[in-house]
This record gives sequence, C-alpha cells and structure tokens, in this order.
Amino acid sequence: MRTYRRITLVFLFLVALVYLFISFALPDESFWITDAGNKFIVMRNMELFGNDNIVYPAFEIDPEKNYLPDSTYHLNKTPDGVFSIFPSYFPAISLPFYMLFGYGGLYLLPFISALLIFFYMDRIARHAGLPNWQGGIILVAAFCSPLLFYSFTFWEMTPAIALSTISVYYLVSKHAKGKMPVYYFIAGVFLGLSTVLREEGYFLLAAFVLAMLHTRHSKIITGLYAGGFMTIVLPLWIFQYIRYGHILGLHGAGYHSHNAGSEGILGIVLRQLEGYWFYMFKFNSWSIQDNWLYLLPAIPFVAAVFLGSRYGEYEERLNRVRLLTL
Repeated sequence: MRTYRRITLVFLFLVALVYLFISFALPDESFWITDAGNKFIVMRNMELFGNDNIVYPAFEIDPEKNYLPDSTYHLNKTPDGVFSIFPSYFPAISLPFYMLFGYGGLYLLPFISALLIFFYMDRIARHAGLPNWQGGIILVAAFCSPLLFYSFTFWEMTPAIALSTISVYYLVSKHAKGKMPVYYFIAGVFLGLSTVLREEGYFLLAAFVLAMLHTRHSKIITGLYAGGFMTIVLPLWIFQYIRYGHILGLHGAGYHSHNAGSEGILGIVLRQLEGYWFYMFKFNSWSIQDNWLYLLPAIPFVAAVFLGSRYGEYEERLNRVRLLTL
C-alpha cells in the first residue's frame, strides 16, 4: 500500500511539473474564449464594487443603458441591475487568487482542481476493483482527456469535475461499502457543490440515483445521498430566485426556457434527441475530422454499463463500474 501511494504521488508530481511548464508557455492577460472574459469582468466588478451587479462605465452619458452591449448570452439587463448570464460563484472564489497572484492566480484553482481529479480517479480505480495501473490512470486522465485543455482555462470546468469526482469516490469507497450512511450523505454534498458551479450536476444526480437503485442500494441510503445534494442545492435555489428571479439562475433559466414547450412529454424527448444529434454530429465548425468519429469514444462507456451481466462472480465489482460510468 505504501509503495502504491508513493508511486501515485510521483505521478502527480510529474504531471504537476508538466502542467506548470505548459502554463508558463501560455500568453498572459488573454483568454481562450469570451466566456472567460465575461467571468473576468464579473470578478473585477466584485473586487471594485463588492457584488456581481455589473457597473456600467458609460452610465453618466447613457443612463438608460441603451448602448449597453447586453444580449441573452453574455449580459442581461434586469429590473435589479445588469448581471452576467454565467453564475458568479466561480469568479467569486477565484478573486482571492487574483488579488494575491495577479493574472497567474486565475489559473490556480483549475490547476489545483485538476490534480485533485487525478488523485481521486486513481483512488476510485482502486476501490472500484479496476486493474491496478500503478498510477497509470493519472497519465491517461492528464494527457488523454479534455482535462489537458480545461486545466489551463479560466473556467469552472475542472473545479466542478473535481467536486463530482470526490462525490463518486465516496460512493464507491470501502467506507460506503461498509454501510456507513454518512459517506453517502457526504457524496451528495460534494455533488451539490459541483452543481453550484455547473448545472450538469442535476443530470449526474439523476444518473447516480438510477445507478444506486439498479445496484439495489436501500431507499434510505439513496435518500441520504439525495438529501446531501439538497442540503447544498435548496439554499442555492432560494438565493437564485431572490437574486435573479429564477431558481436555476440566469444561466440555468436560459437553458430551461430554451427547452420549455407545451408539446407534451413525447415532444420534449424528441427535441432533446434532436439536440443531442446536433451536438454529437453537427457541432464541429471548422473541424478537419468526420462527424461520425465523435461517436467512437462513447462506445466503450456505453458497453461498460452492460458488461458484467453475464459474469455473476464479478457482479459487485462491475456494478461499481456501471455506477462510475453512469
């Protein structure tokens, strides 16, 4: 066990060195996408004015805000002020790093989160009974996944993934296997914290609950997991409803209204499938590869869900793999 831990730490250290080298090679004071610039504006507004209500620099000459560059995607004018369409929580927790380290501090949270992801992925692999790669899973995650990209962007992707990965760890760890209910509650809390940053957490909750029911977890245990999630999300809903007029906030409300309709359940499902088809096979502007190639990486993940149905002696182990995959 000690040897394994030492090897894990060595791999983490080597990945950290490579990531630091990459970060030093990136240009300063620039962002990959306008979304990150938007979050930076929110963070600077918090630093200068103490809240996320965007102060309009041209207010004295344009008090009606007729020329404010608002849109449904970046900035929204509301009766209570001007707010970014993106949640302000990631800019808020990034502000101390910026105040201490300047522009370089913007990327500390994504960097630290990436290392946490690699560490807990390694632990998940061990507790789920996956092959012991002696830390090799860290290299796969660090250099063969989108984390290699998102770890160097001013975006909440890696912090949200880190929190949800820790949530999965508590679900599949030996403590949860030993029927310690508190670990299921803690797992729900971490997923709730992840959802504060990214709304995908709602879909993860649904997937995890279905997986727990499939693996015959008791309703009490499943309820504790959902209860931990709601401990974080319920106050979030209340705050966002008071602050932004919708429990999902401006960003979640935008997607909710986009997907809302009156055509019934079948129409909603068909429209969602149409959206998935678009993102899977059409959303590749200026891409050099064929659209169908995007389907290939999904095949092993889907296959893993059904992999163990014919091998009863490995059912418990493979149930955990299904849980992890979902």
